[in-house]
Amino acid sequence: MSEVLGITPDDIDFRNRTIQIHGKGSRDRTVYPPRELLYDLRDYIADKGIERQNRIFTLTRQRVFQTIKELSGRSPHKLRHTFAVNYLESGGDLRTLQKILGHSSLKTTSIYLDLLDSTVQDASEKYSRFFYQKFR
Repeated sequence: MSEVLGITPDDIDFRNRTIQIHGKGSRDRTVYPPRELLYDLRDYIADKGIERQNRIFTLTRQRVFQTIKELSGRSPHKLRHTFAVNYLESGGDLRTLQKILGHSSLKTTSIYLDLLDSTVQDASEKYSRFFYQKFR
């Protein structure tokens, strides 16, 4: 969350549709947001008259967390987990998820595979119960 709150107009390349994120320990990475988000950011920056080197968002991290919790009923951390598991369940690969989440280690990202395994196991058990009830 802190990474997003630190974005300046200088970090956005509208032509190539990228945003440079400045992570922990001087680890920068490039993200590829949806085109619509870039349009909204462009309009927001223009409407607010934000200088190129100034942060786009002035909210505190705590206020953003509180707002997300109020709107979704979930913490940003839980939403991140939900996104990761849904991404993998939809056929996304672990290496790409690592880049999306900004993990330096694939081992960190592989934690989501454990969550996925339990989801698959739950689905398998439900299917098995259905199958045995239907065909016994």
